[in-house]
Amino acid sequence: MFCKRASGSAIHYQKLHALPLIINCNCLLLCFLYLWAFFFAGSFFCLRLPKYSFDPPHWPNTGKFDKIAFSLSADHKLLGISVGSTAQQGIPVTLTIKVSNISGDVIASKTTQHIFRYGIPDYPVYFDQPILLTANQQYIAASLVEGANIPELARNYDGSAIRFCNPHLTVTFSDVPTEEMADSNGSTVQEGQIIFLYFKPP
Repeated sequence: MFCKRASGSAIHYQKLHALPLIINCNCLLLCFLYLWAFFFAGSFFCLRLPKYSFDPPHWPNTGKFDKIAFSLSADHKLLGISVGSTAQQGIPVTLTIKVSNISGDVIASKTTQHIFRYGIPDYPVYFDQPILLTANQQYIAASLVEGANIPELARNYDGSAIRFCNPHLTVTFSDVPTEEMADSNGSTVQEGQIIFLYFKPP
């Protein structure tokens, strides 16, 4: 499971076993949803960026997509993506998520109105339909936050190239190809805005 502990103003997540549960007295609803997803829906979160901070230095909101390439060790369905917050909370934004093949051809996308909340990881934005992804193929997950007067986003960091999501799935992250960088905000394996990928078995 994922435990959350506060260290200054940065928030850290530590993976314990395989049950996706965030322990915090202020997010009981989120805990319930994680438990329901794990036990009943068979779905689970794969953590990409375990730390985030609302203190400077912030992540600049360039108006370009945050992108990260990834591949799976086994076929799985991608249900949604959890995106890092705005630096200032409670601001209505337009949030877009999409997944593409490594050539940049869009497989699925979703745009929705959203308001980020302070201090806890955000609920994922779900695609309209689960997306079956094939093992050992590279894909690109992308997100875009748009809104008035949003120059900065919260900082999400301490990423790793390999994430063991559960006993049946390992996700390998990598920087996007050079040709995808023109429309990218500079996200890397170590830092960016895509915090969780939300999966279920095929």
